[in-house]
Amino acid sequence: MDEQVTGVTEWHINADEPLVLDYNTEFKTQDLYEPTPYRSSDHDPVIVGLDLNATPVVGPITATPNPALVNGAVNFSANFTDADAGDTHTAVWNWGDGASSPGTVSGGTVTGGHTYGAVGTYTVTLTVTDSHGNEGTSAVQVQVTYGVKALYDQTKAHKSGSAVPVKLQLVDAAGANLSSPSLVVHVTGISPASPSANLDSGDANPGNDFRYDASLGGYIFNLSTKGFAPGEYTLSFTVAGDPLTHTLKVVVR
Repeated sequence: MDEQVTGVTEWHINADEPLVLDYNTEFKTQDLYEPTPYRSSDHDPVIVGLDLNATPVVGPITATPNPALVNGAVNFSANFTDADAGDTHTAVWNWGDGASSPGTVSGGTVTGGHTYGAVGTYTVTLTVTDSHGNEGTSAVQVQVTYGVKALYDQTKAHKSGSAVPVKLQLVDAAGANLSSPSLVVHVTGISPASPSANLDSGDANPGNDFRYDASLGGYIFNLSTKGFAPGEYTLSFTVAGDPLTHTLKVVVR
């Protein structure tokens, strides 16, 4: 706020004067009170001059795409307003992953872009600062997820009661394989609901977790279709650290 102070001075309105001239009446019958500021205070006030400047108001942030694939570019933009037309502005993006960068200011719009190298949920904050040092902010959450590459024909119909090897790889925005034995890929359910609580065929996937296959460079889940009626089913699964639930299709005849 220092930049908004235009001056400081003392207002000397508590001048010394004899009791006979003040506005008290304990030693006189004449009331000398006047409706002015003088002797209205028991001290001399300090006058501070201010040139108050409005804070920029930053609107909602648009993130495209959101959710985004890991290692893929995400573009951001936000509009802002400032009641003081003569102000100039700078902007900074805080990407929520420990990185930040200047924003590009054009008129009342700020843009920027970032690439996330790990899955997760990130809070992105934009700070717009005017030429008086006033700051306005806005924030948005961005979800960064794995891409899923199916390594089987999702349209092929399988006989009810058979085991269907559901195979997949986890990939980034460029299609690079990120599958790793250290990542837990876990089946959370199937829709329509399975007649059996056990989706694992032959105990090949304990705990309903996909198993990593080095020769495949990906994951396999042997899905039991015992008791399944003919139709299309949606298998749901999660990946450690990934904020989204993923799905694949299985057809039963």
